[in-house]
Amino acid sequence: SINFSLHFRVLLTRSLKAMWTTEAQWYLSILGIVTIVCTLTIWGKLESTLGFEESFRQSLFTVICTASSTGFTNVDYIYWPVGTHTLILLLMFMGGMSGSTAGGLKCVRFAAAMKQLFKELKKVVHPRALYSIKINDHSVPDDVINAIWGFVFLYVTVCTSIVLVMTFQGVDLLSATSASISALSNIGPALGDFGPYSNYAALPTGSKIALTGGMVLGRLEFYTLIVIFTTEYWRK
Repeated sequence: SINFSLHFRVLLTRSLKAMWTTEAQWYLSILGIVTIVCTLTIWGKLESTLGFEESFRQSLFTVICTASSTGFTNVDYIYWPVGTHTLILLLMFMGGMSGSTAGGLKCVRFAAAMKQLFKELKKVVHPRALYSIKINDHSVPDDVINAIWGFVFLYVTVCTSIVLVMTFQGVDLLSATSASISALSNIGPALGDFGPYSNYAALPTGSKIALTGGMVLGRLEFYTLIVIFTTEYWRK
């Protein structure tokens, strides 16, 4: 889930400092925070059955496999405290870093979107101040930020459409939402009825088709496939 270009930079410079980009800082920080929160939550709730070491090991493995969209599991996290499920959904949505084989929104988009959010909050307090969004010490143009928000909106729209299809076919909201995000981000396991120790075999045909389409759209990052169905594409 790490940007492949960073691996080459580390090999060429023989220094880990080359990997310490803005996206890498955000990505590793998020993974670390989520791992710590999950560990403490699981250990606090299941202290009688799980020790701290096992809670940490299960949390770390689940967090890394979810964010990197490898889909491996070493525990049925359906039985974890409900709060950890929200964090797992967040990791599914974010995915890995740009330039990697991981799915999801990509951490650099997530970081830029959050920086834009903080910028707007600052402008509420200081309306006349000028703020710029920087990634790797370079200012990000407004058209790039707009493109990122467009991608986020498209992701949410497609996700909502899949959830609607599944819920109208009798799937509960948690299972439908997590399965939709899992498909779009190419994760595999989800939550609810589609946890790591379950499968999608019992799904109605319509839901399977919707999830399959979501997997293709998510893997190609939406625009590559959607543009084929526009009239402008065929006119050119």
